[in-house]
Amino acid sequence: MSLFKAAESGDYDKVLSIFNSGIDLSGQDKSGKTALHVASRAGQDRVVELLMKMGADVNQQDRNRCTPLFVAAQNGHENVCRTLIQSGADFSITDKNQSTPLHAASQKGHFEVVQLLIQSGSHVNSLDKEGKSPLSLASEENHPAVVEVLAQNGSDVSNRDKEGHFPLFLASKNGHDRVAQILLDSGADIEQKTLNGLTPLFVGAWCSHKAIVELLLSRGADATVKNHMGTKAIESSSDSDIKEMLKRAEEQKNEELIMDQQSLLGGEDLQLAILEKTEILHKINNQRALRTSDTV
Repeated sequence: MSLFKAAESGDYDKVLSIFNSGIDLSGQDKSGKTALHVASRAGQDRVVELLMKMGADVNQQDRNRCTPLFVAAQNGHENVCRTLIQSGADFSITDKNQSTPLHAASQKGHFEVVQLLIQSGSHVNSLDKEGKSPLSLASEENHPAVVEVLAQNGSDVSNRDKEGHFPLFLASKNGHDRVAQILLDSGADIEQKTLNGLTPLFVGAWCSHKAIVELLLSRGADATVKNHMGTKAIESSSDSDIKEMLKRAEEQKNEELIMDQQSLLGGEDLQLAILEKTEILHKINNQRALRTSDTV
């Protein structure tokens, strides 16, 4: 059995025996992975500890620039991650896509690993090659618990990636209403727009996500807002129920605007009085003008 197979299967004694035969622990397979990568990916705690004691390089990268910590985080192995961090693993090292171990764990929804990385000092607002934060990835992939812990620990809920997408937009686009609720509770701007002028409500309606539309409307989202082409959410949706919800929301907003205007002018009675007084003054002025012209 090779060192890699022994490490992957968790055969502690075999790994020890192979090491004692003088094998180089820094040896890599075709993908550039070491025995420590393989053991970390498979979640083999005891073998990882053994390899660390034998002097394996905790921060060695494979051809995709992934470290053992990265692959352990990606696969949700909390104990392995803890062992690697305690042995000096650098959680700021990124892979070829500029993703950190926290990105990897957040995208996969590994809550315990995310917690561990945050507690260990991992930067919650680091951005990958596409400009996405761990929070954006967790929001897009529908991991509510991860979204919540990231938001509670300082993640920027308004961060835009290179496409102009932000966490609440990504959650709304994919119909993740629980994630959207957490983001709103964490201070996300309900009217934030993408580069094309799309709000979370607009994209939720466009993608026919009723629960999202209902949630956003209940939180005060503007149903009349338009995208950069001048299109309203109600015009973009093909769902009759969503169209009805948006129609009611528009009507309610119009009623509120009328009431606000009436309040500012002093109510309907005052408006009528003002109109009547204006009409009387207009007649008096006309009569005065006629008398003046007769005199001349």
